[in-house]
Amino acid sequence: MPVHDSSSIERRYADTMSRLTPLAAVVGLGIQGMTLAALWDRPRAMAVSLVAFVTMLALNVYLNMVVLERRGPRTTELFRLVVSVTTSVLTNHYTGWPLPTWLWLPYHGLTTDGHRKWNWIALVSFVVALDLCAIHDHQRLVRPLLFTFLAIAARVFTDARVAIVRRMLEESEVHRQALDAANAKLHAEIVAREEMESRLRQAQKLEAVGRLASGVAHEINTPVQFVNDSVSFLSDALTGFARVIEAHRAGRPDVARVEAEEDLPFLMTEAPRAVELTKVGLERITAIVRSMRQIAHADGQKMEPLDVTQAVTTAVTIAMSECKLVADVETRLEASRLLVCHGGEIVQVLLNLIVNAAHAIRDTHERGRIVVSTAQHGERLRIDVSDTGLGIPESVQERIFEPFFTTKKIGQGTGQGLAIARGIITRHGGTLTFTTGHAGTTFHIELPFEPAKLNAAA
Repeated sequence: MPVHDSSSIERRYADTMSRLTPLAAVVGLGIQGMTLAALWDRPRAMAVSLVAFVTMLALNVYLNMVVLERRGPRTTELFRLVVSVTTSVLTNHYTGWPLPTWLWLPYHGLTTDGHRKWNWIALVSFVVALDLCAIHDHQRLVRPLLFTFLAIAARVFTDARVAIVRRMLEESEVHRQALDAANAKLHAEIVAREEMESRLRQAQKLEAVGRLASGVAHEINTPVQFVNDSVSFLSDALTGFARVIEAHRAGRPDVARVEAEEDLPFLMTEAPRAVELTKVGLERITAIVRSMRQIAHADGQKMEPLDVTQAVTTAVTIAMSECKLVADVETRLEASRLLVCHGGEIVQVLLNLIVNAAHAIRDTHERGRIVVSTAQHGERLRIDVSDTGLGIPESVQERIFEPFFTTKKIGQGTGQGLAIARGIITRHGGTLTFTTGHAGTTFHIELPFEPAKLNAAA
């Protein structure tokens, strides 16, 4: 059961009642206006009534702003009661008790809602004092009795209104506490979900890298092999040069000449080629390692400008071990602005789509083609990844972005790749959609070049 915050309810109640103050002021001005209208043919009585009204108005402002803070509510209300009774009796006695002045009795009953017992005492005292003075001034008894009844009815109505408002505030406080608890629970669930998504992204990334590890190792092994062969050849070449030099130093020019004629032409031709092959192999290894490092360090980086062409090249390089046996990979890359993004995450999305395309083509048992294209459309970048696979069956098209949904065999996929890819693109303010048919599938990525500016404009 929620615990009510009484101070909060009192503050909200005071704020709610303060909104009625302008209405109460308008009603008070209306009563005074009717009183002045009733005394229109008696200028002195009008002046006395108007002075009394202004005096009471100024006095109430002083009581609320000064006395209430210094003396407290009881003393303030007692002083207000004494002055109100005195001013009302004297003014009404002088003006002859015009009918509109009696409306102040139900007015006070409607506008006082503080301490219930004390306000009842104050109202009864006010009513009795005015009734006795009116009877003393030979006013007809029916008028005091009628407005006394109206004042008591107004006070009862006020008590009922106060009770209803307070009950509504208490119920709203209960609902507010329930909403606060629900919001706190929802926030905790959101945080937990974000942590889970982060772990899933990391797991999916590691799963993708692990799946490609053997292929990447093979990709590295090939350049390593011809670097090793080239270095071995250069080592043999240096040995031949060393024999020629040694023969010259030993004073055997005939032997040196024979060695030079036999070995030097060949070495002079092949050594530069061996050096060039070594450089090509090392550059290939460097490109593969750089690509792996970029995909491995996707988390925790801030948004930075990314060369989209380099990102596509990185993804293709890593995915080549999955693609080269089943498809030819073609890139159609238009020059575009730099993309402000988490570069590693975008490369991860491209890697997922290219690997999925390779798997879709592999299922056709025929060699196919994968095309990765980029184009700039105003303030947005579009990346398309197309394949010549069998397409996505209509029965599962609505579910392919669901977490853990996969059409692959057990052990061949976790069903996280496309769900995580769409989440990454969505966080960047973009969209990930697809078109499919019997001739293959194309995934379309659209991203704003500067997500921060796009969000600010929205």
